[in-house]
Amino acid sequence: DDASDAKKFILDGPNWAIAWRRNDGTFCTPCWRKLGLLQSTSCTIALEAARKIGMPVEEGVYRLDEVKQHATALWAMSTTRDLVPVVSLGTKDFSIDEKTRNNLLKAMDTVVDEHD
Repeated sequence: DDASDAKKFILDGPNWAIAWRRNDGTFCTPCWRKLGLLQSTSCTIALEAARKIGMPVEEGVYRLDEVKQHATALWAMSTTRDLVPVVSLGTKDFSIDEKTRNNLLKAMDTVVDEHD
């Protein structure tokens, strides 16, 4: 239920990472260092890509209720699937922002090319 969401934290999955755009335009991800997670290559690339396209970025520890309240778009990321829109999280629905997604995907390709 929504009341218990304040006690739950957003984490990456076993083979994917999670990111969202907050209502202030910031690209957010769980901080693997603070949460004891393995570093996600996809997330690292996505953070660098977001910076490249001028999005503020933030890694942190986020409660589920915060994300549901402040996120305007949500994505799952993986090496094989890139940046997949998530349309709902519990009772919260999210819009699919193709413009931001496409800009991030292009920037992610650039980041990968620069490191080859």
